[in-house]
This record gives sequence, structure tokens and C-alpha cells, in this order.
Amino acid sequence: MSTSGPAPVSRTFDARVAELGFTLPLPPDWISHELPSEEPDFGNPTLLVPLAVVTAPHSALIFAIAARPAYDDGSLHDWARYLLEHNGLTPRTLGIHAIGTLPAIVGEAVQPSDMGPMVVRFAFCEDGRRLLNLTLTAPEMLAGTVQGLWFEILSQFVLTTPRGPTVPVMSGTPVGNVEAPESPAAAVAAAKAAALVEEARAAAARAAAQIGQVPVESPITRSRSPDSPTTFRSHALADSPATLDPEHPINANLRERGIGLTPNLLAVDAADCRATLGSGALGSVMDVPFGWHVLDDGARTLLLDPSDEVQIHIELVPRDDRDNGTILDAYESEAMDAYPSPRFARHTEGEIFGLAVSGIHTGNEAIEQVHLFRELRPDGMMIRARITSTPVRVDASTNLAAQILRSARHGIPSEPEDEEMAGAGAEMSEEVPAPSVPTPERPPAWFLRAQQLEEAGDVEAAERLIKDSIPNAWYAHAIADLHRDRLLRFQKAGDLVAARAARKAAVDWIGTFTTFATSGGEGAAFSYDRDLFLAALPEV
Repeated sequence: MSTSGPAPVSRTFDARVAELGFTLPLPPDWISHELPSEEPDFGNPTLLVPLAVVTAPHSALIFAIAARPAYDDGSLHDWARYLLEHNGLTPRTLGIHAIGTLPAIVGEAVQPSDMGPMVVRFAFCEDGRRLLNLTLTAPEMLAGTVQGLWFEILSQFVLTTPRGPTVPVMSGTPVGNVEAPESPAAAVAAAKAAALVEEARAAAARAAAQIGQVPVESPITRSRSPDSPTTFRSHALADSPATLDPEHPINANLRERGIGLTPNLLAVDAADCRATLGSGALGSVMDVPFGWHVLDDGARTLLLDPSDEVQIHIELVPRDDRDNGTILDAYESEAMDAYPSPRFARHTEGEIFGLAVSGIHTGNEAIEQVHLFRELRPDGMMIRARITSTPVRVDASTNLAAQILRSARHGIPSEPEDEEMAGAGAEMSEEVPAPSVPTPERPPAWFLRAQQLEEAGDVEAAERLIKDSIPNAWYAHAIADLHRDRLLRFQKAGDLVAARAARKAAVDWIGTFTTFATSGGEGAAFSYDRDLFLAALPEV
């Protein structure tokens, strides 16, 4: 649910001290407060003088910026840690990012208050011996609504009188700029394009409502039109499988930070810009286009678009004797709890069925989600793709996810299958999935054992087993998923006391998950995943 009001506009604040005027985006209805004109005493090493305090009109959302002279020694990271500790803030994410074109230390922390836990997003940068601190504070349950605004502020922040950085971000690193996440012009253009698309769809919905109809077209139906792409080449972002190399700098960085591993590359089809991968999380072989980054954390397989406009999560989910309609009912119910006025469209074509969710936002950004399902295993486990995309790319992303699901086949390829791929002109890789990859008849032993422990009431042992079985940060997310499932089960049984306890545990574990981020970009990704998790978590 968005509480940040109208779309942000560029607002300029005059300098109060040290020629520190600046321009940044804020909602036009947010209120800028008058500040005292007292002379600051910078003999106090923890004092920062406020430059602006701006609040939302009807909720406890506070943006503030303050400054002080730079310290005599140390790095920006040292200064940020010192000031955070002085203010009683323990970061749960902290890393290198950018404020405009200035190198920055960026992260977030949780602070208790009379209104409950408050999420404090913070950023520190230095320009011409001037230390600046930006913060955006929100109640924990509203923190996700201003995530988009926070990163708009960081990307579009401009000093009226820039002087340039003079200290390193971290000890031992050179002084200099870092690449900003996006230029102000590009950010504004992207926001305008997304707004135009959303307005066009809203206009179509209003027109349909006037004649008593509900629009039935959705990304699913559009992605399967006669003119839709039928090859992986049409979705490729590169002409080689370089992004699937485990030693690609991005993949190596993600692996070293415990985010996930690059799945084994089994074969490539250069003509179709298609790679065949072995997914340990799915116990399956599937095809993906060149140019996407693919990670496997043991619980799910994730396709990442380098532009960060699209994410495709692929995982196994149980059918549990439910028909297709009942399964989609559950996802509709989650979306209704998470967003004020989502719109839904269902579609079935052959072995794939799905649900499209539109009319939703994360922060100030319009997004769309699509859930696609295909039954893949004889034990009733289904493969699910969750597409989260900007509106302008959701049709193509849905088409791609459907192609990936259709390409999926469970188990390790047999020799005849290898020969068939080679005969079709594919170049075989020497790498194959390890024999321990789950098969249709043999889910991971640790997964079955964790389920048994949890159902028997030994939740702590189930948590330990999950932690020992997933050797990266995603074990915390998997434990949060465990408690979410317990919440839903207890809620259905009418045991609200146990459901509330399970909900609290799920919230705690998803918060723990974000603390493992070790960079600003990774922190943003983890926080985004956390916000989606919390938005779909029902109240009890």
C-alpha cells in the first residue's frame, strides 16, 4: 500500500551552512519544517546541523538531511559507524553505494519508538570536507512503501555547489566517484514512461467499468498471442553465455557473498541464444536465454535482468490435492491483503495456468506480478515462476517465464538426451549436475526431515537443519518461509495464539535475512525481497 502521496517532484533547498544547498525529489505534499537558526557548536564531534526536515502530511514518514565538518582522519565508513553507534543504531544492512555521483555509505537500521519499530534508511557522503547524512524514517509496516522514493532521492540528489570528495569511502581505497545507480535524466524518463503506461491501463479499466465490463486481457493472454516470440533468441540480452560463467565478475561476487551459485551449464545453442542449465533447487534441467544472470541458492532459482527491471523466481510448490482454482484463490487472497486495489486475471493454456496481478506498487513505482504454474513431478510438486516486472516489460517477461517452464524437465539428463541435444547442434558442456541433485522420487533428505521435525513440534531442530543445509544467507529466508507456512496452517485451524507467534517468528527471520547484506546494492535487493515477503504476510 502506498502512503507517500503524489509522485515525487524536484525540490530545491537553499543553503543554511557551508554553501550546502541541494536539489532532490520529494512528494509535493510533504511538508518542509522551519528549522532553528542557532549557531552550531562543532566542538561536539557528534553534532550535525539540520539542513532540512520534511514529513508526509498524514503519516510518520520523515526525511531529514544534516551536515557537519569532516573529521581529521579516517574514512567515510569509519565516520558513519561512529555516528550510527552514537545514535544507538545497529545497521542490519550497510554497504557502498552512491548519492548522486558522490561515493556513499548506505544502509538501514531498526529503532524502537512509541509507535513501534521504525526503519531508518541512512546514507553518508563527503564533499569538499563537508560530511552529509541523509535519512528516511518510517514505521516498519510502512517501510516498503517508501523504498522506491529512497532510491530516487539517492540517484537524483544534486548539490548546488559541489566541491568533490576528498576522503576514501573505505580505508585503503582511492578517493573518487563511484558509478551512480542511474542518472537523474534516466530516472525521470523511466518514471514518466511507467506513469504513462499505468495511466493508459487505468483509463482502459475506467472505460470498461463504464460499460459494465471488467478488462480480461492480461500479461498472460498478451504473452501468448500469435505475434508473441517463440524463441529464446527473442529474449536474449547478449549473443554469448558469458553471464552464465561462474567466474563472471557479478556471479563471483554474488557467490562470495553467499547469495547463490551459478547453475551447471549443460549445453548451449548459439543459434537460439539458449543455454541449458541444471538447477539443484528444482532438481531439473531448464533452458534460459543468453544475457541473464541465474542464481541457485538451494531453495529457488532466480533469473536477474542486468537492468534490474525484471526478476523471475522459480521454485517448487506442493499441489496438496488442490485444484487450479483453489491454488490461484490463495495467491489472490495474499495480494488482496498486501495491496489496496489489485486487479486479477486468470488464464489456462495446456499444462500451464496462471494469475496476473496488476494495479500494484512498490513505493512510488508501478509493478506487475504474474504467477505461472506447471505440474512437473509425479509426486504432485509443481514448478512455479513468479515474475515481478515493470509494466512495460511484463508481457515479454511472462512470455519468457512460460517458455522456461515448458522447457523444464526433471532429473539428470540421460545419455540419449545428451545425444539428442548434440545432434541438434548444441555444444555440450563438460559440467553436469552432481549426482546428489534431487530426483522426482527423491526430494532433498534435509527438506523432508525439516518438514517432519516441524510437524512433530520440534521447530528449533527444523531451523537448525535448514541452516546447516543451505550454506548462504538464504537459509534465513527459508526459515521465514517455514514460519509463514506455520502461520497459515494455524490460522486455518483457528489457533490464533500460535498463528501470531509464527507470524512474529517469520518477521524476525526475514529481518535477519536482510542483515547478511554486505553492500548497498545487495542490501537494496535483500530489503526489496523482505518488503515483498512482509506485504504478503497476513495479519492475525
